[in-house]
Amino acid sequence: MYLRKFGRIAIVLEPAQRLGHPSAMDSLPPPLAFFFLLFSGWVNRQQQAVIDYLLEENRVLRAAQGSRRLRLTDDERRRLP
Repeated sequence: MYLRKFGRIAIVLEPAQRLGHPSAMDSLPPPLAFFFLLFSGWVNRQQQAVIDYLLEENRVLRAAQGSRRLRLTDDERRRLP
């Protein structure tokens, strides 16, 4: 057993439940777990690059549009969240 304290609260954890140790990856062989770690990092960087691009594109388009109100059709409005 493992005791973890959060201020005045103490939590007893079993060895497989220790914080900072993902239990889903424990059952994988280390090389496969390492591959998944690398792949998830790559996917995260790609997604962040797309998000950064879209944010900057929105800034540029808003600056080019100025203070004019954007006119949307009902179909365009439905497509937006």
